[in-house]
Amino acid sequence: MTKIRLIIIGCMALFLGGISFNTTTAYAWHYTTTPKSLRGTWHRNGHQLKVTKYRFGQFSGKKQFVGPEGDYLNGSQLYVSKHKYHGYWTIGENFTDNTGLFKRTKRHGRTVMLQKISNLGNYAHPYSYHYYYK
Repeated sequence: MTKIRLIIIGCMALFLGGISFNTTTAYAWHYTTTPKSLRGTWHRNGHQLKVTKYRFGQFSGKKQFVGPEGDYLNGSQLYVSKHKYHGYWTIGENFTDNTGLFKRTKRHGRTVMLQKISNLGNYAHPYSYHYYYK
């Protein structure tokens, strides 16, 4: 009876000792991808918008969105969310309010990326729109 008890206590000690000395760490890297319909290089009056699978960059002379590589938001810094209402995508920097609403659509027979911008305080015209062409 005491041998069984000693074996059980020994096994428990080894098990608990193994758990306490476990030094492996798991890192969960999360990479957000952009929608396929919005990928490419888009242009509007000297502004440029580049969207790749893992990157998003909006330029106008100087860079507006800046990630760790200097040019783009990428990887876990990129926030992408599909709006249920009217098909807009929210794309921007993760954990901030530095985001925009984007949607691929047609205008005058050409494919465009529509950016919807909120005009805070302007109740007569609550939104303005920018059209980016390929």
